[in-house]
Amino acid sequence: MEDAGGELLERMRGLIADETFVAALGASEEITSQIAAWAEVMDGQPLYTRVYPRPELDAALSYINESDQAPFSDAARAYFEPLIVRTLCAQASAQRGANNLAASSALHVEGWYARPEGFEECVLVYDFGEVAFVVSLQSQTVVEQEVVRAEGCVCAPEIRECSTTSPPGKRRLRRNRQTTNADGEARKRGPVAPAAR
Repeated sequence: MEDAGGELLERMRGLIADETFVAALGASEEITSQIAAWAEVMDGQPLYTRVYPRPELDAALSYINESDQAPFSDAARAYFEPLIVRTLCAQASAQRGANNLAASSALHVEGWYARPEGFEECVLVYDFGEVAFVVSLQSQTVVEQEVVRAEGCVCAPEIRECSTTSPPGKRRLRRNRQTTNADGEARKRGPVAPAAR
């Protein structure tokens, strides 16, 4: 499914490089400048492409519930379950301030694909150093057909920390299983996940 991730990445590159699209967002000059900076960085090859198992809901909710408030209700869990990767992206972007969060929140693309045999839900992270593009690949049933929903968003590169670290007392999310650099060279054990483009 790396092809789906690469397709969404190309769509996002086209959008953030489109001045008309960015102007239509109605954002402040600070936010549009941030998007323009990301467009320049993302025009090149990602430094790394990482493939992570899709976060387990309980671990992800534990990560974002930093104040250790009461457990999430069933309704809240049902709300967050399909959006958990976007929620983690928002958490990562918020670490860099309100403008970064606002800019990343406006940048979202998605697509639907036939589910291949042996598919496992996962998250692709295209790491460009100063920004990341994250694609969530999740199985869904639509009109009795098994499909894959691919959802891509731009966020701060700290998203990689959501899969390898956690705040004190929090459960750790599962580590990435595949890693490559821009030349497609494996940096950790596991099959190569080729960089997009």
